[in-house]
Amino acid sequence: AWELMNKCQEVADHSPQTSKPEPPLGTDVVVASDPLKVLRKGYARVWASAEPPPGSSTACVAQLDRRSGELRVANLGDSGFMVLRDDKVVAQSTQQQHSFNHPYQLSVKPDETLGAVTPDNADLYTHKAAEGDLLILMTDGILDNLVADNVVEAVRDLPTRDPHLVARAVMEAAIARSTSQVDSPFSIAAREAGHQYPSKGKEDDMTVVVGRVEASEPIEPAPFFFNDP
Repeated sequence: AWELMNKCQEVADHSPQTSKPEPPLGTDVVVASDPLKVLRKGYARVWASAEPPPGSSTACVAQLDRRSGELRVANLGDSGFMVLRDDKVVAQSTQQQHSFNHPYQLSVKPDETLGAVTPDNADLYTHKAAEGDLLILMTDGILDNLVADNVVEAVRDLPTRDPHLVARAVMEAAIARSTSQVDSPFSIAAREAGHQYPSKGKEDDMTVVVGRVEASEPIEPAPFFFNDP
């Protein structure tokens, strides 16, 4: 997961973080304002590594164009994002799963065969951002425990919309739900899939990243990167 996101960062910056020569990846120009192109090239660079690390990862690449105010997201798997405006969710992603608890993931296999899922399987989202919007990116550990209303409730009474405070509030709400005996999105989905699963949360590793949209002079687009192993 870290390798994938590091490569995506290299692509967006047009400046690899290593002294190794650039792998031959074709002649097409990657535009940092296109999250899908960034994800495609980042994944290609993982495969082009001398020793690509075996494993699999979901991915979420989000970019805010500060010239147009357009938020663009490429999301693959069961991590995802929400946009909060005035304590309401105005945009959010949908989890991608082959079946219950089997999310889409980009993989690097020991036998060096490409996985069935590619970056082109990512869902693409565009949303017109406004000043004050909160962009919240979350792994499945958060989303398996909280629905949109829970996220809104977690941040509603905060004294400010400081991204650090918002991230902490969402994380604390998810941790509390994960160890509770209250139904969670995961427990409900498990029973809907035919599994005998009690009413409770789901303990898991969790990551949340929060950004707030603020007015500024037009500058080059700035990408966000997010992943879940």
